[in-house]
Amino acid sequence: MKQKFSMSRRTAGWLMALLVAFVVVHYAYQKAPGPLTRAVTGQPAIQVALRGEITNLNANTVALTLEDPHGDLTTLSRIVQLTDHTQYVMPGEPPLTGTSGLKYLQKGYRVFVKGRGTADNQVIAQVIHVSFPPINGTISALSPSLLTLKVPNQPQLANIALTSHTAIYVPEGNWSKLQVGAPVRVWVIPTTNGNTSSLTALSVMVLSAAQTSASSLKP
Repeated sequence: MKQKFSMSRRTAGWLMALLVAFVVVHYAYQKAPGPLTRAVTGQPAIQVALRGEITNLNANTVALTLEDPHGDLTTLSRIVQLTDHTQYVMPGEPPLTGTSGLKYLQKGYRVFVKGRGTADNQVIAQVIHVSFPPINGTISALSPSLLTLKVPNQPQLANIALTSHTAIYVPEGNWSKLQVGAPVRVWVIPTTNGNTSSLTALSVMVLSAAQTSASSLKP
């Protein structure tokens, strides 16, 4: 014998209300997934990645001059928010989280930042990788232990230590080209002595006229 299914008016009302709620949420998500994601999770679904050079630094923010795809600095800048959960990664060092990781950062260092965007267009750093692409500049001063560079779009000179392990390349083996005013490309690593940090040159390449002209053609 077939049993007739029945429900109370109250149960039917609740089921209808739930159905209406599901329909509303579905159309709201289709039209505005970003706001809905923020409402549900408290965070936007936007992931952000930036490369640049540190121009200012404190416990709460880091200011960057951004790089273009070639690794050259641009005229664009960005402020990145730091939190107690931000992780800092330095080559050859253990990862650190929070303010203890600030010791890995210094004005003039190049970094790669992974983070998330916010509804008000801020960037909150989740991971900051210290990276050291080559620095392009013109020799302003030179000694056996120090190379001083004038870097384009940077108001301050860059002081880079030279050691007996620094490899130096000059066009056609002509050492006279290693002089004040010569354009160079320098690969560096960070060095720490007590509470002070500096840059040490791994390699120095004096650029030829052809290399300099090719570099100037970059967008």
